[in-house]
Amino acid sequence: MGLRSIGLRLVIAIIAILASLLLPALAKSKSKARQTVCMSNQKQLGLSTAMFAEDFDDKFPVSITPHTVQNHANWLVSMHDAGYLSTMDLFTDPADVEGAYNTLKFRRRKLLVDNRSRDIVFSYGANEQMIGPSDQRHKKISQVPDPGEIFFFGCATYMVVPHWDHERVYNASGPHQPSSSANPPNELYARHNSGKKNQAKEQSKGGSNITYTDLHYEYKNQYFINKKLWWYKNHRPL
Repeated sequence: MGLRSIGLRLVIAIIAILASLLLPALAKSKSKARQTVCMSNQKQLGLSTAMFAEDFDDKFPVSITPHTVQNHANWLVSMHDAGYLSTMDLFTDPADVEGAYNTLKFRRRKLLVDNRSRDIVFSYGANEQMIGPSDQRHKKISQVPDPGEIFFFGCATYMVVPHWDHERVYNASGPHQPSSSANPPNELYARHNSGKKNQAKEQSKGGSNITYTDLHYEYKNQYFINKKLWWYKNHRPL
């Protein structure tokens, strides 16, 4: 074997080693970029809510009964149709396509927006105690106690999130449908930083971006959402 052949193989080996080191970093960077876009989406959704409330006596935009997909999405569609939400595309999280378990068919819904039918991927859901249609406890932002502590909306599997189904938020890209809340946090189903199965709960890196009722937003891991996030005053998960 000639020196040239040995040298070529050495170069190829070095390139392979460098690639193996760089690819995880690039994947992490891409995931982080999507998480940033998600936060930007939530910021704009929060600003839209604030503008709506300012013009409508401090009231939340609400979902309505009877229970239909169209009515559950009313808190967003009403803001959009009234000109407070620039585009319904803000409600689609780019990180919703990252993992093999992110089953988008559960979140792709056909809605009537601007008097025309559209297919929209719903990546975020709001606290039902704020926007209805059931068990609405607070109709105005100013009525919410400790608004900097109580969940308003965030990454979720459905556009409405009741307090009894935290899994819609902590397993925000999971395959389960609404009304299924039997699974503990699983990193495979996390919207952000997913992919590591069954880590110790305290060390879990997978989680979701969430927006509080005072409209500031944060990234929280699945264990925090499951165990410590407030849904309304004096109510915490067991």
